[in-house]
Amino acid sequence: TGWGVWMNGGIPIGRKLFFSGLVRSTWYQEELNFTVHNAANGTDTIQSAVASNTLYSAGANLRYGGAIFTFFIEFFYEHKGLRTPMEALNEAFKTPGPGVAVVPSSVKWSVVDPNTINFGGDWRIGRNLVLNYGMRCLFDARWKMQTFIPVVALACMMR
Repeated sequence: TGWGVWMNGGIPIGRKLFFSGLVRSTWYQEELNFTVHNAANGTDTIQSAVASNTLYSAGANLRYGGAIFTFFIEFFYEHKGLRTPMEALNEAFKTPGPGVAVVPSSVKWSVVDPNTINFGGDWRIGRNLVLNYGMRCLFDARWKMQTFIPVVALACMMR
């Protein structure tokens, strides 16, 4: 659960180019998974807790085209709030007693690949049929490619 605010806008550049941008902030609850070690009996237990987090995002898009073909390229940057997973866990979870401790190396939350480059376009095949295609490339903070996701969609517009 969460909520967010954003602002976006765009400006035409000539007849066939369009530039747009977006800034967004999202406040949400995220599940942390971790291990708790009990020194008294030597057991490890997997636990989870819900912690508050913030996600900051910004992006820019450049689109070229007309009524039949459109091509785009965009860049998107995302950054989680400045808190580390351990700081978030300290607020969300209290150890049950003496001799029980959280294993710090086990505290994890979902990874956000901060840099995304998308490119693709649209092709209006007929009056009611549009083919959307693209490629999403995810990069880590050092610009090492993590994955790419091809996207294809066929849209039938009922008129």
